[in-house]
Amino acid sequence: MGSPAFRRFPDPFSNPAPTPASFDYINSGQDLAESSEGSRLLNLPVEILSKVIENFDLIADKESLACLALVNRDCGQLARSCQFRSVKLDFSSRATSLAGVLFREAVERSRHKGRTRLPSLGACVRHVRVSNMYFWRQVDALKAGPFSREDNHEDDREPMTDLQLQQWRDNVSNLSQRNADIYEPSMLFAISTLPHLDILDMNELTVNQYVLDSLTGSACRHLRVKLSIEDTGIRIPALVWPLETLNLDVSWNFTTWCHSKSSNMDASFLWEILLRMCSQSLQTLRMGHQALYGKPMKPISFTLKFPRLRFLEIACDLHSSALQSLLINSLQALFVDYSIPATRNYLYGRGQIRDLSLLVWTGFEIPDDASIRMLSNNHQRITAFGTQYAQSAAFLDRVLPVLADLDHLTGLSMVWDGTEIPESSLHLLAFLVSLKHLHISAGNQSGWRRNWEISHGSLCSVLSPLERLKSLLFTRDSYARD
Repeated sequence: MGSPAFRRFPDPFSNPAPTPASFDYINSGQDLAESSEGSRLLNLPVEILSKVIENFDLIADKESLACLALVNRDCGQLARSCQFRSVKLDFSSRATSLAGVLFREAVERSRHKGRTRLPSLGACVRHVRVSNMYFWRQVDALKAGPFSREDNHEDDREPMTDLQLQQWRDNVSNLSQRNADIYEPSMLFAISTLPHLDILDMNELTVNQYVLDSLTGSACRHLRVKLSIEDTGIRIPALVWPLETLNLDVSWNFTTWCHSKSSNMDASFLWEILLRMCSQSLQTLRMGHQALYGKPMKPISFTLKFPRLRFLEIACDLHSSALQSLLINSLQALFVDYSIPATRNYLYGRGQIRDLSLLVWTGFEIPDDASIRMLSNNHQRITAFGTQYAQSAAFLDRVLPVLADLDHLTGLSMVWDGTEIPESSLHLLAFLVSLKHLHISAGNQSGWRRNWEISHGSLCSVLSPLERLKSLLFTRDSYARD
């Protein structure tokens, strides 16, 4: 969302790298080396040393850290706590070498009750981001024909012959099989043993028992992952999964989807397995589920309790039992796909959500006559409201008068369908005198072409009654040159 009022939603995946782990953690409780016994830095109390390490980014560049790493074993571990606190595993040669080190350490931990003989690199890792960028580069490099995934246009190479095309397909198949059978399982095993991992940002995985056990066995507190369902016979791990943030997108494996004899695909089993283990600790949850064409999908259903949930984004169709479980009174921020009829109907009768202060309606096509009773039900606490995607002026002109009755509204973000914001909408905006942050947009919302021609002076004049505004943001706007 464009307005500063919407930046309160916690997102550990877009923040800078987490602070390094404290020295007693990364040193695995081992005594200092003899050459470190006279070091003033390393003999500081752990609490003070941790604060010093946190500020290494300000006082030490990469070259200085590299020099520090060469002093002795303890200084090397101190430097590595900064150098490797955030790592990217993207199938590149560097990432493959790093994954190999982490895998060897993981094997050692598995054989020695979670310990390594020497301070490990894995103990320094707090943030792992997994990407398949270099996999696709390898796929493209194997191809002798004219298509390049990077530039997406023809070059001077000759088109592939039938034989070359078949060889390329075989090579890609072998590469994919190697990644699926060797690289990915080894990477997951290494990740599951990292003792101080805090944030795990994964690419798409085909979920099976090994993947599930690896994810739930990791130490991470914040997880973002895309899971593709292939196997429906997954057992529930008997453990508590202390996640605080879960950003999860689920889809059906294409082959499974095509060959299923069921007329209604139901993924509730996977959602319930995952959420049951972490429901007691979750503070932030984002739910997305992608259906494929050709078969309807049942609404996701579960009945659980989420006592600590404060931030929720629902981007899929949920059964009323799941909505009842999630939409609790202690919820503070809600992003919800308001284009789904069943969701709108539930929210219509839900009444007040006691602590709700941030509400964003997502969904591409919210009907003009959709109920807006939810806004009036929560008029006492909402401080920020928005529509994520462009909506019709007819719908937004129904919403704006209700917003004028919100007692504490200070932030608003709206996008109008069409190439202009009607005068009627602008005059209704001018009545929202409590606003401090306003973001508005219209016209084409993607690509380079922008077709909302704007007169900034006229717009500011119409909005002049908003005397409390601290920020006024226009996006995707354009104007004609004189």
